[in-house]
Amino acid sequence: MDSERAEWTDTATEVFVAHRNLLFTVAYEMLGSAADAEDVLQETWLRWAGVDLAAVRDRRAYLVRITTRQALTRLRTLGRRKESYVGSWLPSRCSPHPTWPRTSSSPTACRWRCCW
Repeated sequence: MDSERAEWTDTATEVFVAHRNLLFTVAYEMLGSAADAEDVLQETWLRWAGVDLAAVRDRRAYLVRITTRQALTRLRTLGRRKESYVGSWLPSRCSPHPTWPRTSSSPTACRWRCCW
């Protein structure tokens, strides 16, 4: 049993490594991020590790299909996580209240307590 499992793992690994560049390209083209593409490849490997290789006719196509579906799932997840910033991108100048004391005499430092 152990030798069969080791042989299966070696075969699965060899097939995955042989197509890894293609799979990375597919994921990267869909996601636009190398980090997200690597995450998709990890998920693809986990799915691939659970597949009965004897039942797969075209291993390359099967791996591309797993990768594509994982990338689509990742896109949906990233779309939900995306947050929009409601304020301006740069902080506005400090507009101190007239009664707040000055905290610094340096002209380059913010001199008002509101920006602590």
